Amino acid sequence: MTRENLLKMLDSWIPGKKQEFLDDLEKLVSIRSVYSTPAPDKPYGEGCWNVLHEALKISGEYGFKIKNYDNYCGSATLGNSDESIGIFGHLDVVPEGDGWTTDPYHIAVKENNYIFGRGTADNKAPALVALYAMRFLKEHDIPLNHSVMMVFGCDEERGMSDIPQFLAREKAPVFSLVPDAKYPLGHAEKGIIEFSMTQSHMPASPILKMHGGIASNSVPDHAFAIIDKRMVDAEAISAYVNTDPRLSLEMSMDSLKLESTGDLRHASRPQNAVNAIEHLLSSILAMKILSGEALDTFKYLQQFILDYSGKFVKIACSDDISGSLTLVGSIIHLKNQELSLSVNIRYPVKADNHHIISQLYSELTKQGFAIENFSDNQPLFVPLEHPAIDRLVDITSDLLQMNDLEPLVLEGGTYARKLPNAVSFGVTVPGRIRLFGMEKGGAHQVDEYGDLKHLLLGIKIYATALYELDQIL
Repeated sequence: MTRENLLKMLDSWIPGKKQEFLDDLEKLVSIRSVYSTPAPDKPYGEGCWNVLHEALKISGEYGFKIKNYDNYCGSATLGNSDESIGIFGHLDVVPEGDGWTTDPYHIAVKENNYIFGRGTADNKAPALVALYAMRFLKEHDIPLNHSVMMVFGCDEERGMSDIPQFLAREKAPVFSLVPDAKYPLGHAEKGIIEFSMTQSHMPASPILKMHGGIASNSVPDHAFAIIDKRMVDAEAISAYVNTDPRLSLEMSMDSLKLESTGDLRHASRPQNAVNAIEHLLSSILAMKILSGEALDTFKYLQQFILDYSGKFVKIACSDDISGSLTLVGSIIHLKNQELSLSVNIRYPVKADNHHIISQLYSELTKQGFAIENFSDNQPLFVPLEHPAIDRLVDITSDLLQMNDLEPLVLEGGTYARKLPNAVSFGVTVPGRIRLFGMEKGGAHQVDEYGDLKHLLLGIKIYATALYELDQIL
């Protein structure tokens, strides 16, 4: 079958499935699939269990063979070949945050195009795009040499522990697409280091408690500190707060609650974003309410977070493929003099990760911090000579009518890095209109939204890609 004939069939089929797509998306978005405390048979908590079962139910109703991998993830398969083309999407989401103008857990379609709701961009709607592409191929009995396997993951946002569980139970696809980035495709991704830097006995200070951040892979937009009112000049603090629109203050009999706001961003893009934790720390330092070891510790934390390049801890580096390292202090907890700061680092494809790790341990232990919950997701690199690369670029260039598309290097991380022979592939269209600039509307932000026209176009792109990859792999 020629591409032209396939596209004519898609153009006839897709418009009639628009409402069904929205109905299925609502079923997924309405489940708050944020990681929570594990329970028996629920390794990522109740919400992730519920959304996985809903996705498998939808897939089964469309006639796909479904399989549940002990609730770590699940699959829907078209075809009977032992050799498969994989598609890996994730159903888990980051917490919604504050300030939504719609209900984050029900879709709201505005201007007949923009679908608001948590997961409409990252990654429930894109996963559904791929499933509908498979549905098209199935309903039209289009013969394929490979099976097509859609895998629904449930732990992408926390470290992708679901993919090793899948690979321990299932044969890896010969090539995989991950609908969790931008067209045309991502053939390389930075490495990701995550850990918590902790102190179990913080020096005593007027700061009784501190909390900020909602996800380890996001720049935090809110943080607060509880301050012992008896140890500070409350009126002086109030006067300082009145000079800064990003600060607010609540007074009670014995304490003050100082709150800071920042810019919620994905941790791969900290440039020009205000980190609410850093802003809170710098404000406390400016108020001059600390002394001694407590002052030294808070000053170190503030400088550590402020410098997102990593220069402060001597790990700054860059390469010609993926650019510069970034560092984000994403979640802070301080209570009963026990401190924890979650850190997310994106390092270049060519960087020496062993040097970065040893330098981090050296610098942080010198300052009295322990490193806990350490992980290193190493970079992805698929050579541009791989036969799938040119074909996928050609398909997206043709269907998007964009002639200057080039393979991308991603600062964010996708499932592709955990799989053999995998690339990220859409479904975000280059030049997508940002209704609210970079302040909100995107992945991990409030008022997250997807473009319905682009999502429906994604079905067309994915169906074409699956059909043509099947012929060349």
